[in-house]
Amino acid sequence: MLSRSIQNIPGPRILPFLGTAWTYLPLIGGDSTKCLHESYKRKYLKYGKIVKEVVAGKHIVSVYDPIDMETVYHSEDKWPWRISHEVLLAIRRENKDLYASGGIVPT
Repeated sequence: MLSRSIQNIPGPRILPFLGTAWTYLPLIGGDSTKCLHESYKRKYLKYGKIVKEVVAGKHIVSVYDPIDMETVYHSEDKWPWRISHEVLLAIRRENKDLYASGGIVPT
């Protein structure tokens, strides 16, 4: 895994106030909250194994390579601080016909 600063991690264009949430807006974004797996696959194919997004002012880094995931988990403190993907939780709650719950371990 390459060590890089958050500013150098690729991802969708960050717009003022919207961050990268605009990518999920109809007509302009191209991504869908109802098919998140497809949205994440597109981001992986376009930006690579590590992708940065900014949602609600928070930087979210998605890691797609299992070796990189292992590196991240092994480099954390004994008591790491992780927040769940709040957007995913909101989407799951809004689409109860598609999801039975809010997901695994929402914080």
